[in-house]
This record gives sequence, C-alpha cells and structure tokens, in this order.
Amino acid sequence: MSTIAVDGPGPVVAAFSNIWVGTANSTVVRVEPGSSIPAAPITTGGGFSGFPVVDLASDATNVLAVTRSNYFDAIDPATDLTTGRLVPGFNPNAVVSDGTNLWVAVSSLSASSPPFGPTGQSAVLKTSVGSGGALGVLATVPVPGVAVDVVAANGSIWVATFSSVERIDPTTGAVIASIPASAEVLASDGSSIWAGGGSGLVSKIDPSTNSVVASVRVGPAGFGPQAMAVVGSRLWTAPAAFVDPTTGGPSTSTGLVAVDRASTSVERTISLPAQVGGPAWDGSYLWSSMTSRNEVTKVETC
Repeated sequence: MSTIAVDGPGPVVAAFSNIWVGTANSTVVRVEPGSSIPAAPITTGGGFSGFPVVDLASDATNVLAVTRSNYFDAIDPATDLTTGRLVPGFNPNAVVSDGTNLWVAVSSLSASSPPFGPTGQSAVLKTSVGSGGALGVLATVPVPGVAVDVVAANGSIWVATFSSVERIDPTTGAVIASIPASAEVLASDGSSIWAGGGSGLVSKIDPSTNSVVASVRVGPAGFGPQAMAVVGSRLWTAPAAFVDPTTGGPSTSTGLVAVDRASTSVERTISLPAQVGGPAWDGSYLWSSMTSRNEVTKVETC
C-alpha cells in the first residue's frame, strides 16, 4: 500500500488515465497513477468554497462530471476548465453516465432559473452534454424519499433512497419498480445491482425479478458502506467500521471489505488506519481516500 497527500479527500474515480479526487474544499485534484504528487486543484461551483465535492463520474463525451452542494459541473479533463454548470437545488448527491446522458440524483430541487421541477421535490435529472461541454436538462424524474445515489445498468437507472431502490425507465422516466432495501450507495456488476446502507448490510438485487436475492453484513448497524466498487469476482466496500466479532457492534478498526459476488459472503478484509471513501479501480489498483489523514491510498487487491 502507498499513500498520496491530498487535503480533505473524498470521492475518487478512475477516468481519462488519471485518478480524480473530490475534496472537502470544493476542489477536484488529479493524480497520475505513477506519481506521488497531485496536480493543482480545480475549483468547482464558481469559486464558492467550503462545500465538499460529493461525487464524480466520467462521461462518453469526455467530460468529468462533479456534484457538490447546489452545483453540478462539467470539467474538460484535457484543460481542467469548467465547461458547463447547472444549479439544480440542494445537494446534488450523485452522478452517473448511461453512455449517452448524465443522471444526477438531487435531494431537493430549488426554485432555480429555469426551474427543474417542484421546489423541494427529490428527483433524478437526465442531463445532456452539448457543444463545448455545456450542460442541459432533458427531463426531471421525481422519486419518493431522498435520492442519494444512482447507477445505470441493465437498461435502467437505479436510484437509492435510503429505504428503497427505485428502478427508472431512462426513456419514459417512469418508475417501473420499487425494491425495499437499506440503500445509500449502489454498484452494478453487469448482472446484479448491489445496494449498501446504514444497516451495515449489502443487498444483492436480481434485475430479472426486481427483488433482493441475498444480503451480507459488511459493517455494524449505523456503520454501513460509504462506497462500493466491483473488481473481478469481488465487490469491494468501504464500511465506516468493521464488525466486532464479540459484540456485533463497531470494531475499533476499519478499512475495506471484499464480498464474493457469487456466494454473497465476506471473502477478505484490508485494515487501513482511518475510515475510507472511494473506492475506485484503475485496472491495477484500488484507490481510496482517508479524509481524516488527508491521504489517498493505492492498494493492491491480489
């Protein structure tokens, strides 16, 4: 394991042959995989600092999508310049590309100009990336509860709302299934949808039946995974704490927990010196952030 110093690291994504790290200082930092020194930070949200970057995603049109409090930005990875910006409302929590459009999960729409939907409504925005990287809203899809994460898989858009996973038809915007599950973070392996929540459980959802078919505990109740990443036959999760084998409560240690996707059982744990975010897979290493230590870790998983 090796570490790289980054001030206030948060979400991590591997894209455009680099590692991109959102920070608590409203910036995005680019790290070259073979370097130990990050590039100069990129300011998001029009320069209004003090709001952490919440999520990052890459798009087929070669923009880096960034969500942070109130703002949704598109960054050109070749120039590090912001090419587009939307102000959809309070807490654009997550963003994902379906290969054509970007989908943004928003806690609460605001009375922005133009308005994107009813003020206070939680929703997923279907957005486009136009000429020069400009952003536009194509549709607003209201969701029950609070939209906190989103993935695109199996021809659908899947939205985590704390207590359920909502399956959305990307063409019509209709909610075609509502699956009860503890769901704050989502991942897809191409055949199953994985939902992790504050219960400490990770649930495996079968898209053919829209139901939870298995679950596994990766953290104690109240210390569920902060993020997840699929790497080969494993689902890597980052719980807020390990489970104490004696009490069943939170352990004093934390790190990464690997779940075998076939058996839905814990296969391996990697202890780290602080609670981690991320993780992101670059094809060779698993990258995670340790906010309290101002470090990003590069971990071999073999």
